[in-house]
Amino acid sequence: MQAGLGQMRHLRRCGGGSAGGGKVTDPRAGREVTRVALKAAVAAGTYVARDLRDRDGVTRAMLRRVALRLAASERTALRGLGAGYLRRDPPV
Repeated sequence: MQAGLGQMRHLRRCGGGSAGGGKVTDPRAGREVTRVALKAAVAAGTYVARDLRDRDGVTRAMLRRVALRLAASERTALRGLGAGYLRRDPPV
């Protein structure tokens, strides 16, 4: 049985008979995911920036611990990096 020209046009318009099963993806869907990811990154950056300003913040404590380990390192460059951070932000 052969489909007529009008029926073939209808199938093509509606996506029927295609390998994707007739599903048409919305090109805006990818933009929505990107927008959500961007908002999450901005929120995380804002949290870290606020936490760095707080003297008792979690991020500063972690950075201080890393700086102490770097200052005790055997490598000169790492030792200098750790010591430089501790000079700018000495442990309380």
